Amino acid sequence: MDDSSSTSASRSGALGAAGSALIMHSSDDDVDNPVLPVLVESDGQPSGLGRALWTLERRDGYDTALAALGRGGIWLRVTAGTGDDDTVPEEGPGQGPGQGPGQGIVVRGYGVQHPRDEVATLARIEEAMAGDDIWWYVVERHGMLVDYRRDGRRRNVSFVGWSDPEPTWADLDAAAADPTPR
Repeated sequence: MDDSSSTSASRSGALGAAGSALIMHSSDDDVDNPVLPVLVESDGQPSGLGRALWTLERRDGYDTALAALGRGGIWLRVTAGTGDDDTVPEEGPGQGPGQGPGQGIVVRGYGVQHPRDEVATLARIEEAMAGDDIWWYVVERHGMLVDYRRDGRRRNVSFVGWSDPEPTWADLDAAAADPTPR
């Protein structure tokens, strides 16, 4: 699978293209054991993170993929690559202090996790949950709900089933720019 659109989309400057994203577990799956959201700080749009989540679930299975992502709390980047894309990014747009070279932890086949600091992690996740221009992925055993938050409102973009054919990710990216409520 070609991941080239995720990097080109993040450089395009399109609405939400390089935005952050939150990965939430479905309340149906985690009623007894609520799981904290995972914050992904780059390529949060569907052609980046959405494609990566879909690919990871199909490659590794729901439980394995979500357990690997949930171990971090904050990820600089999530990819479904084989390691070629798993390098610690240089400090740049969308990255805060302490996220420059050598500040990430490479997790082969999953991306780059931010070093864990419980208090700072919780604060950044809470800030993202209240912020605009954030992609939300609510994952469950059958698929993921893709939402986008803008102007203080979270609106549905699509539902992507794990067993469905691969969606046209660029169409989902563009759906966030459509002001029509869904």
